Amino acid sequence: MKFRFSALFRLVFLFFLFPSCNFGAFWLEFGEESVESRARVLVDLGDLKQNPSVSGSVFSFVAFTDCHFGSSRVGRRDDEFLSAFGELFSCADESMRPSFAVCLGDIADGGRQGEYDDYNAFAEKISAAGKKSLGTDEFFVYGIPGNHDTYHGGISRFMDSVFPHATYYRFSAGGVSFYCLDTANGTLGYNQLSDLTRQMENDGRQKIVMTHYPIYAGGNFLMTMQDSSERNLLVTLFRKNGVRQVYEGHAHRPYGFDYKSFREDVLSAYLYDSVFYLVTVDCRSGGRASVTTRAVEF
Repeated sequence: MKFRFSALFRLVFLFFLFPSCNFGAFWLEFGEESVESRARVLVDLGDLKQNPSVSGSVFSFVAFTDCHFGSSRVGRRDDEFLSAFGELFSCADESMRPSFAVCLGDIADGGRQGEYDDYNAFAEKISAAGKKSLGTDEFFVYGIPGNHDTYHGGISRFMDSVFPHATYYRFSAGGVSFYCLDTANGTLGYNQLSDLTRQMENDGRQKIVMTHYPIYAGGNFLMTMQDSSERNLLVTLFRKNGVRQVYEGHAHRPYGFDYKSFREDVLSAYLYDSVFYLVTVDCRSGGRASVTTRAVEF
């Protein structure tokens, strides 16, 4: 009886201590399909050719995470983001002007359609600013699912609403492969991990990985993928197959860890910290790509 009470107390404690991501009231309302069924085979989007700035050996893109559209938190700064984002295109160095943008999950706070509609209106403004500034026909804003995007059965709405309408996919830019993974359930699952292993082993390009749940998160185990064996397999896979950088969200705080062959960075939350990141990829040396990450506050 004492053991049962202790275990129950700990569960209730965690329930209230971490209401934003891992636990909280929504934790009981997932209702999502399993990652095993939705992320079985990689969707290959091919080369990003619409923007001439990614055809060279140096290019940039914007990454942000945890925008939580629909959150009851007041004081959203979406207009301030758009202003700071627009200023990037005035940089004299054209390679520093972003070629695309990626949101690393928790796009919606509760997985509801109206939240995705609000995000899409926001993403369209990002895209319009990019197209106008670069003089291109396309400026893509890619979305990756987070755990909040699964709430209230929201993952089907995510796939219907958020570009590129897939949860596990790859595209390439400037000769670099970008792998966007589905960890919305806190795991890749057997099917996705098996397919990812095959895809990376057959892809000779250098790689950047983006996903929601961190692998390590600076040692904060409550915010990572919980299966340590899965995490170890991923680290080994990345080391052996030319991964240079991994970007993640979920923890709402910045963490970084250098694995020597690649670096992992957990990005601060868009909504809570009013920050996004300008990433510059430099392949001019012809060897190991250099990846630089700069936080932009707004």
